[in-house]
Amino acid sequence: MTQEEIKKMDRRIQQVKDPFGTGFPSFYRLLDDMAQKKGESREEILRQLIVWKSKNRM
Repeated sequence: MTQEEIKKMDRRIQQVKDPFGTGFPSFYRLLDDMAQKKGESREEILRQLIVWKSKNRM
């Protein structure tokens, strides 16, 4: 994914209330949509997002 795609996805994830609780289906759907769009696994999309977030938080 490009940095712009990751930023856009991050903004969408931030709008999900409680992404690891009641909002998990929405969070999962965002990962799934991007995975299908890019032809990659959900795990790979999540990995790229986590790597990007960790680099930009330090």
